[in-house]
Amino acid sequence: MVIRGAPAIGLAAAYGLAVAAAYGPDEAGALRTYLAQEALVLRASRPTAVNLFWASERMLSECPI
Repeated sequence: MVIRGAPAIGLAAAYGLAVAAAYGPDEAGALRTYLAQEALVLRASRPTAVNLFWASERMLSECPI
């Protein structure tokens, strides 16, 4: 990830998961699993970025179960 700045990193994480959701499976349970996997990839890109973790958790909490 080449983005700098905590707010921008959080925004990139949220947008990344939104894009992943658009291309993910249609079934809710499968989508949740898919997005959790994608969130792990995003988190690995900047493991110390608090806003990235916060934004990805917030996005996952909005995903249907």
